Amino acid sequence: MLFRMYRAGSITKKQYTDAKAYDLKKDFLPQQSANSATQKYSYVYNMVYDQAIEVLAKQLAQTDGHSESDYNKNSALAQTYEAQAEELLTTKGYQVTSTLNKTVYDTMQTVLANNKNSFGQTYTSTETDPKTGEPTTITEPVQNGSILLDNDTGAVLGFIGGVSGELNHIYTTRSPGSSIKPLLVYGPAIENKLIGSETMLADFPNNFVNYSVTDYGNTIQNRFLSATEALKWSYNVPAVHLYDKVRQTVSVKKYMDAMGITTLTDRDYQTLGLALGGSDYGLTVQENASAFSTFARGGTHVDAYVIDKIVDPLGKVIYQHKKPKATPVFSKATAYIMQQMMHNVVSTGTAATLSWQLNFNDTNVFGKTGTSNDYKDLWFVGSTPGVTLASWIGYDNNNGTAHTLSTNASQYNINFWAALANAIYAKIPQSFKLTDSMARPSTVKSVKVNAYTGLPAADVSFDGTTYKLSANTLTSLYNDWEPSKSTANFAIGGNDEDYKLFWQHLTGANNGYGVVSKGNKRATVKKSTTSASTTEKKKEEDADKDDEEDDTDEKETPSTEDKADTAATTSSAASSSSSQATTSSERTDTGRTQSQQGNTETGTGSKD
Repeated sequence: MLFRMYRAGSITKKQYTDAKAYDLKKDFLPQQSANSATQKYSYVYNMVYDQAIEVLAKQLAQTDGHSESDYNKNSALAQTYEAQAEELLTTKGYQVTSTLNKTVYDTMQTVLANNKNSFGQTYTSTETDPKTGEPTTITEPVQNGSILLDNDTGAVLGFIGGVSGELNHIYTTRSPGSSIKPLLVYGPAIENKLIGSETMLADFPNNFVNYSVTDYGNTIQNRFLSATEALKWSYNVPAVHLYDKVRQTVSVKKYMDAMGITTLTDRDYQTLGLALGGSDYGLTVQENASAFSTFARGGTHVDAYVIDKIVDPLGKVIYQHKKPKATPVFSKATAYIMQQMMHNVVSTGTAATLSWQLNFNDTNVFGKTGTSNDYKDLWFVGSTPGVTLASWIGYDNNNGTAHTLSTNASQYNINFWAALANAIYAKIPQSFKLTDSMARPSTVKSVKVNAYTGLPAADVSFDGTTYKLSANTLTSLYNDWEPSKSTANFAIGGNDEDYKLFWQHLTGANNGYGVVSKGNKRATVKKSTTSASTTEKKKEEDADKDDEEDDTDEKETPSTEDKADTAATTSSAASSSSSQATTSSERTDTGRTQSQQGNTETGTGSKD
């Protein structure tokens, strides 16, 4: 360059010689680490920059007559316009306005700094740097991706990109675990009039085609339980039975597509394990939160977004986000019923500790926990009428490692969600809209049902015996329909043997109904020996009773309504059935426990 300038007469020979001899290195600034302010907002800069390029590129393509469909399908076309957009943003002085609330963002980073050490163990390893050949220390902490969305607009108000590194974890795909159940299973089931809130679902040993499943801890409940209870405690077997029924009735993909979920594959939709989060890639944090906000919006969906406006150097607005027309997903009745069911998760279910951790009224808070196999991914997604907040934690495992979280990490994530919600509420309480509860639609039908069948009481005949179900003590909510009266096969799922156990137990038979068993098999019933004296039997019964009383904090206590609902001819048997409660420690879900490469899948429980 200098020689060409000299040859062209632009500089003299002396200037050429002096410039050539000048040591440029002495003017170089010493290498420095990024300061804390730069690091703090690096996630913001990268996120806004990437999103702005995408938005501007699509706008440029549209100006040139290309449809969004053409843009999305043609990678070469997209790359061309992305390059143009990048040049405009980096060289022309364009200004980008995002939806992020700086106060909220800063608050979320502070909460992360105060809580990240509670997520789990940080692992360190030594590897050889491929460039220098020198040993380098690799640190792998538990990462977090969290996002706060405005339910009305879809605007991203704040987020946490990670504990460390440059990867923004709100955009990485991870197994959603049971957090997918409301979106994929229960929502579509209610929408398509397959269930009401108290419809009974089977939780017995099972063998689907090339697939079997158990609840958390590799257990089976050996009883029928309501949809509300199954969702509240995140039981797996009932969810798979229900998903199997839903898939035979309607395409669930159309619901997921309408809620903006694009990361599930065709193969995912072909497997029952998807009901528990088992998938090829999973969902992103932003996808999960955005889809979940559909329920808070009354059944419609708007996409999440972060770019509000782009202005050129002359002050001309070249892009302005316009609130899109909401996409219908579920009816208002379905959204309302799902809100009621998922409020039980935070009031008495797997996220019940929120009820005493939150610093604001949780009457209108609802949510869902999620855990993938081996505690690799932990989720909590929760909504108020105004905002939806999602938190995921897990390891990146980028270098071939297979680190997993502790069995207590689900609770740690719930605690973290509560800390985030409290801190954000202190800054923007009006955005939570805590008193704006959804009005009950007229299409929500309330029906009094029997607590054992989930249907209105009636005389039921089974195997030659007539059972007089006399009490309707529970209220079941339905999406604009009402069920018929109780029948012998009253639930979704279950075979003849399961129903036989139920009806015999109702008449006092000690047959293992309602007794939790290990593995995908029925409970073993211990029979008393004839040699035992009456006194010895009484002592054994008293000891068993003492054991039950000692374990009351680990058992699910039947409600007064449950206890009151008896068969007229078998009141004592019904009381016995109510007393056989299942453990109420947190139950979770599972993703696919065996990769889809095999012919047989097995779902096992993970802690929620």
